[in-house]
Amino acid sequence: MKALSRRTTGLMAGAIAALVVIAAAVVLLRGEPTTHLTVQFTDTTGLYVGNDVQIIGVTVGKVDGIHPHGTGVNVDIEVKANVPIARTAGAVIMQGSLVTDRFVELTPAYTKGPVLKDGGTIRVENTRSPANTDDIMSSLDDLLIALKGTTKDGRSIGDLLDVGSKQFDGKGQQIADALSATSQAMSTLDGHEEDLTAITNNLDSLVGLLATRDKTLDQLVTNVTTSTSALASQRTELDKTLNSLVQLSATTTTFVQDNKTLIGSNLAQAAKTLQIAVDNKAGLAEAFDLNPLVAENLWRTYDPVTKRTRIRVITQETGPFSNVLRADFCKAFLGTSCDAITNTDGTGLLDPLLDWPATLIPRRF
Repeated sequence: MKALSRRTTGLMAGAIAALVVIAAAVVLLRGEPTTHLTVQFTDTTGLYVGNDVQIIGVTVGKVDGIHPHGTGVNVDIEVKANVPIARTAGAVIMQGSLVTDRFVELTPAYTKGPVLKDGGTIRVENTRSPANTDDIMSSLDDLLIALKGTTKDGRSIGDLLDVGSKQFDGKGQQIADALSATSQAMSTLDGHEEDLTAITNNLDSLVGLLATRDKTLDQLVTNVTTSTSALASQRTELDKTLNSLVQLSATTTTFVQDNKTLIGSNLAQAAKTLQIAVDNKAGLAEAFDLNPLVAENLWRTYDPVTKRTRIRVITQETGPFSNVLRADFCKAFLGTSCDAITNTDGTGLLDPLLDWPATLIPRRF
């Protein structure tokens, strides 16, 4: 029994060890989890399977496959599963130096927002392929051919470079300041996309509105042209008028400077007069209301036929025997005590006696 037990224990230990080895082999063969993406490029010259995939210089994966697709190329890449890739990310094929392989750079680095999931695609409009040597040499050759023959021996190029050198000589600081100011202006505009969009939309609406008023604008331009022509034909008279205005301005300035004390005094008096008018605005308003009636009555007193003036006077209500005159005359000498002696309504103690002389005079004449 003891021998059997030992043999059984040995078999179990061997089985466990084998399972551990198998599990380790599976893990090693599978590797760490990755995210598989497809990147579309127009050209992948110099890029090979196994090249690195980087984000801001850090290797996060590798190229898994390169397949032609229509007029472009699909590049399969695998990235570590714990490295998030922004859904709006782009891809660029780059080369660290002349002797190193190219690699795929994913940009920008993820900060927040939705991410690309396993099997996602970065489309060709978000990728860039570097220019190869043949393209660069071809562009240089095209440039030299275009510049060749501008003048004999290509002297125009030399003249252009010479003139440019002279123009920019000693202006490095100014150019730097201009570039710095441009950078600051762009920084100011950065983050105001909505405002710029609103301005663009408003300008578009304005241009559209002007387009619908094409005939009106044409008429306006015609009228402005006619007015300008008329002014041009009166140029001499306009010059005289402007010269007169200049002389008047100079004369006025001299007058004000020579008489500033008197003008100040007059303005002070005018201010007082205006203040008196403001303080008595109720009386002035009444006068303005009654003056038309008074003027009309005075006009009616004149008879154009007989060329005479006719005035009717009520002696008991006007003149020395009227109640109003007696009351005002008494108050001027005796004050408020006159209210018991004579009143404007004729109820004073002496009013009946003072009314008696008025009865001896015709009421109207």
